Amino acid sequence: MGFLALALLVSACSRSFDTLVFNPCEEPATVAFSNRILSADEAGWRRQITVGPVSARRVDEVFADADADSKGFIRVEVGDESPSIFEVALRGEEPYPAVIPASAC
Repeated sequence: MGFLALALLVSACSRSFDTLVFNPCEEPATVAFSNRILSADEAGWRRQITVGPVSARRVDEVFADADADSKGFIRVEVGDESPSIFEVALRGEEPYPAVIPASAC
């Protein structure tokens, strides 16, 4: 019984946040997520997805164990360009917007 109570307490304390990734590029973008800053080739990036050209994609429960009013990070690869890292503010209403800057295109 004690283990079950502890498991419920831990799951109640951890929270995942949703995001909406906007891709302004004319090519698809490959995006991965992290709660902390990582180098582009470092292990720890989670949930890699593809966002179509000039579109948006909602991703549920991607910033796991993040605190509200904190920040997350996305690693973005578009075409043959080197991966770029961008910050996502985890403030306001979910899903938090993650806008890929046009400079990444």
